[in-house]
Amino acid sequence: MKKMFRKSVWILLGGMMIFHMVGCSGSGTANQGTTQAQGASEAPNKSAEPVTSGKGKETAEAEGSPKEIVVWIPSNQNGSERDYYYEMLGKIDDAHSEFTLKIAEQADLSNQLLSAIISNDLPDLTMSDGNRLGVFCHAGVFLPLDEYFPDEAKKDWLPSIIDECTYSPDGRLYNIAQYDSGLALWANKAMLEEIGARIPTSYKEAWSKEEFEDICQKLKEKGYWALDVGQCDTTGAKFYYTYLPVVKSFGGDWLDRDTMTAEGTLNSKGTIAAVEYLHWLGEQGYIDVMADSDDGYYGKKDTCMLLYGHWMAPQAKEFLGDDGILVPIPDFGYGVYTGSGSQTWGITTKAQENQTVEECVAVLKEFLKPEYVQGMSDANGSIPGLKSVLEKDPKYAEGGWLYLFREQLEGGIAINRPHTPAAVYVRAAIGQTLRDILAYGNAEQAMDDITKEIDQLIVDNNYNDAN
Repeated sequence: MKKMFRKSVWILLGGMMIFHMVGCSGSGTANQGTTQAQGASEAPNKSAEPVTSGKGKETAEAEGSPKEIVVWIPSNQNGSERDYYYEMLGKIDDAHSEFTLKIAEQADLSNQLLSAIISNDLPDLTMSDGNRLGVFCHAGVFLPLDEYFPDEAKKDWLPSIIDECTYSPDGRLYNIAQYDSGLALWANKAMLEEIGARIPTSYKEAWSKEEFEDICQKLKEKGYWALDVGQCDTTGAKFYYTYLPVVKSFGGDWLDRDTMTAEGTLNSKGTIAAVEYLHWLGEQGYIDVMADSDDGYYGKKDTCMLLYGHWMAPQAKEFLGDDGILVPIPDFGYGVYTGSGSQTWGITTKAQENQTVEECVAVLKEFLKPEYVQGMSDANGSIPGLKSVLEKDPKYAEGGWLYLFREQLEGGIAINRPHTPAAVYVRAAIGQTLRDILAYGNAEQAMDDITKEIDQLIVDNNYNDAN
């Protein structure tokens, strides 16, 4: 299988290197050292040689050495998230005498995975960007997991998690995820009350397009910017995630989900109307097109609403207090949608070669224990991926501060980005194009142009050929 994909992998790798500046993997300080999984009380020592640790390892060695599982994680995580990965992996390592976890941090994880498929140097188990599942499945990085996680085992998973981790072209599960993202409009309650706006608390009560525009106009008349859409990002990269629910609500999409091509979808009337609307919002003076920061909502407090995700919760809480609330993205005519996507875990084809698949499955099942799902959510502020965990978290209980995120994800209105091997190029092309349209308009021509470019890339690289 690796020989079949080698040419495509080189192409994928080249594209990811070109566009990695707008990728989700980030570019932290290079560090590809390895370390033994360690307990919570020990600080990770990336320069240390692996050493046997954990209860039961000595017994296992007496009967035959435990299997070594190489685990890759990204090196650009924040401190609390990184610390929790080591804590979690250390506890799992200690609990299993049959294997030892060897952690390697990767500064550019996505590119490293594609390089490793060429050099036959993949880890056994790895984190990855769920948005790039199509890239990695096409390259032959992951093994399918359906036999280990049947439908019964997935009953507690958020539907958005199942969708994200299932490679749509073949309908098989390749990854698992401990958490998901949340996307809505962060709003300033006091500003909305000042203009007498209705404040929806459920996606089932979302504003219509007409009601939303009336609110924007009233906010403008009061001297406020109505909305921030992340326009300070000069690459437009955030739009690929944050603006997709708006595009869907206009009746469009980034790609045709059946053919995984752009023609007739990316340049459809619905998509063009949605991206032209972005320019219209700027023309009306509802968006500060020249904004060089996203702090208008929580810092300057001159902007009422912010189209962002769950990661904005700390700033909203700190700077706005009870005035920092969530409202659903409006219904622009074709329903209400939210976004979805996270970091995921998968077992690589190398594990099959190393005969560590069963051990890797055991680790994945440990990840999905409620205490680890809750612990990860606490560490990185994400939305727990298990319904049972959400039910017990006061923030996500009905009436809770972040309940809307839960209601949307459980309600099945989350839309994932397309599972295409061309994901990196598509994301960069759409992001920059929307950024240009926000400033200059000309949506129909711009979307026609990138539609042709994306489809040509897909054809040239045989991305939609059966694997």
